[in-house]
Amino acid sequence: MNNAVRVIRILKWACFPLGYIMYYVTRSSFGPYIAIALSVAAIVGFWYLMRQEELRLTARDIAYEIRDVIMTRYGFEHLIEIKRLKRNVIVRIYVIRAGEKLQELKTAVMRRLTEQGYRNRIIALQVADMDSKEELGDHQKRMNLQLVELLSRQNTRRQHHGEG
Repeated sequence: MNNAVRVIRILKWACFPLGYIMYYVTRSSFGPYIAIALSVAAIVGFWYLMRQEELRLTARDIAYEIRDVIMTRYGFEHLIEIKRLKRNVIVRIYVIRAGEKLQELKTAVMRRLTEQGYRNRIIALQVADMDSKEELGDHQKRMNLQLVELLSRQNTRRQHHGEG
């Protein structure tokens, strides 16, 4: 995890002093009720912006780590797709002609992401081997179906174990 993400994780707590400042500055002009509403809006808005930026930077760093593994170890032509969902991400790697090295690549990528502390942010890691970039659309459709099945199994498992 890089320093920018750490700074943002700490900086997001500045929302509370900023909310108080908003209340203090606006209460004489708008009255206490509107000042409270404005300060709550400032707190929530700042927190949300910081969380979004944290997730954006995390997704970018995950892509850099994946790219580094692929290029230094394998040299495959590839595409990386990262979908952000709330606090976590779904990672898709499309590799051109990886063949038998595909499972080895997936293991190496997962090991690197675990070492760097990103494993708990990844909902799913999907890897596809393609003959050319023109196959991308078909692979995306197939991965979308697999993802829906995976998420519904996880949801069913959570409901079965009473996790809500």
